[in-house]
Amino acid sequence: MAAGSGFNTLLLEGITGSGKTEVYLQAIQQVLKEGKQALILVPEIGLTPQTLARFKARFQVPVVALHSGLTDRQRLDAWLMAREGSARILIGTRSAIFTPMRYPGLIIVDEEHDQSFKQQDGFRYSARDLAVLRAKHEDIPLVLGSATPSLESLQNALSGRYRHSLLTTRAGKAMPPAFELLDIRGETLNCGLSDSLTQRIETHLAQDTQVLIFLNRRGFSPSLICHNCGAVNECTRCDARMTLHRSPPHMHCHHCDRQTPIPLRCNQCGSDDLRPSGAGTERTEDYLCQRFPKTPVLRIDRDSTARKDAMSRLMAQIHTGKPCIMIGTQMLAKGHHFPALPWSPCWMPTAGYSVQIFAVWKKPHN
Repeated sequence: MAAGSGFNTLLLEGITGSGKTEVYLQAIQQVLKEGKQALILVPEIGLTPQTLARFKARFQVPVVALHSGLTDRQRLDAWLMAREGSARILIGTRSAIFTPMRYPGLIIVDEEHDQSFKQQDGFRYSARDLAVLRAKHEDIPLVLGSATPSLESLQNALSGRYRHSLLTTRAGKAMPPAFELLDIRGETLNCGLSDSLTQRIETHLAQDTQVLIFLNRRGFSPSLICHNCGAVNECTRCDARMTLHRSPPHMHCHHCDRQTPIPLRCNQCGSDDLRPSGAGTERTEDYLCQRFPKTPVLRIDRDSTARKDAMSRLMAQIHTGKPCIMIGTQMLAKGHHFPALPWSPCWMPTAGYSVQIFAVWKKPHN
């Protein structure tokens, strides 16, 4: 895709590890040679520091970040640098699509299928669709990258509206992971973890590697249930269940963001026998800290990374390569590179089913 070729949209479909980022970097290099700017959209704030560091190391030009985790002053400075043209590379989440550029040259939407690009409340919009509209208005190229493109993007590619490029092999000699389904029928689960899975985690930690655990539930427990009548603590503002959090202690609806104190009694029968049901990242973290007291357990979710630079500090600790257990939500599942992880287990719990998935990345051959 030539930088000065006018508006055209490229759907870059490549499996994980196939080198999509390198394609982005080479396209940006062409744009910078023409004295223009590039805008890169990423789905999560957690990806911004890592992406920012990689682009700064590759290009000797001003690179700025734009996301909701910045202070008002930081956001204003980045916005002004983009408008004046001094910032050559802009990296941000969905709201960055509205950032003015004096010398627009290229827009890239990484993980274009991700739902995080859709603003669901207030002023509703899709940053990916606005990227297409803006690229057409600016008459510049647009790259949509994904390992699992959205159905609408695939249809646009098949109908000829988008160009379609495939990356079907991993970069270098990287090997795909080996998956194993662990049958947990009849096993006693400790905060969602089976004994067979815990033993595999212990084995890999003994080899001085890292362990990554995906759990799509933040908080301590997904629900609080009355042990007497079975009533579940539900949100009174919407139809979702309230999630129990322990730090700080409160009930939180992750659908409408309503927060309340933890109830002392059941609102149906008045019983004080209220028990947490299921495991979230906080509860699993507590268990892993007790089970592996000599190994750092790093929880990465929206709660643990809310403070300024919290995500950067956690990523810096992970990138030291020292043995640790990472447990997190989808923030850990997108675009991160963990050098010490390729030979460690990755657990993705399947709630409501009798299996757990255990994946091991094989070491590439020399």
